Amino acid sequence: TSLDAAEEGRLAVQELIQVTRSLNQSETAIVQLEAKLSSSRKYALQIESDNAALRHAMQQTMDRIKTFSSDENLVDRRIVNKLLVTYLERKASAEVINLMIKMLGFTEEQKRLVLESQRLNDVLSMSSKLNNFLFG
Repeated sequence: TSLDAAEEGRLAVQELIQVTRSLNQSETAIVQLEAKLSSSRKYALQIESDNAALRHAMQQTMDRIKTFSSDENLVDRRIVNKLLVTYLERKASAEVINLMIKMLGFTEEQKRLVLESQRLNDVLSMSSKLNNFLFG
C-alpha cells in the first residue's frame, strides 16, 4: 500500500508537471494573442483615421462640385465660341445677340448698350452698302 501511495504521488507529480507545462504554453499563447490584439487595435485606429481623412476630402470635393454645378455665372466656353462664330457668320444676327445676352446674364444697361451698338452697326452697314451701290 505504501507502494501504491508512492505510485499515486509520482503520478500526481507528473500530472502536475504536465498541467504546469500546459499552463505555461497557455500563458505564452495569451501574451502572443494580446500582442496581436494590440497591433490590430492600432491598425484599426489608423484605418479609422485614414477613413475620416478620406471622408473629409470627399465632403470637400462634393461641396466644390455642388458649388461649381450650381453656379449660375458659369457658361460653357464651347457654347460661347459657337454662338460667336454663328453671330459672325450670320452678319450680326439679332437672334444670336439676344441669346448671348440671356445666356451671359447681361444687366439691362449692358443689354441696352449692346443693342444700340448693334443698331448703329446695322445703320453703318446699310449706309456703306448704299454708298457702294450709288457711287461704287
